[in-house]
Amino acid sequence: MFSLSQALQFDPIKPLELIKYLRNDLQLLTWDTAINRLQFYLNMLETTEIYGDLNKYLLDLVEPIYKKLGWIESSTGDDWLQSKLRTRMLSFACALGLEDCVEKSQAQFRAWMNNPTENK
Repeated sequence: MFSLSQALQFDPIKPLELIKYLRNDLQLLTWDTAINRLQFYLNMLETTEIYGDLNKYLLDLVEPIYKKLGWIESSTGDDWLQSKLRTRMLSFACALGLEDCVEKSQAQFRAWMNNPTENK
């Protein structure tokens, strides 16, 4: 559906409506595919009036997953897919400008930079 929309053969709003279920999805393949396709929308609309609305819509989809996954591996350990999903979601959430994500990543970077003996 994203491909048809990108080729202007389909209403571009339809794929965005269909991905509402993602706010409850914890599958790497699903999110990885969606993020790759959504990057097209974000890149194409970056300089338009509707970019802010799209970004807000995507933040609403991403935030519940961001909160579920968190920044730290579970106490029982994450499997490979869970670890990759966390990395992918943290990256996308920060790229979208999710405030908590940006603040935590900046804090971690500052902490890393303030410890010169460990970051050689």
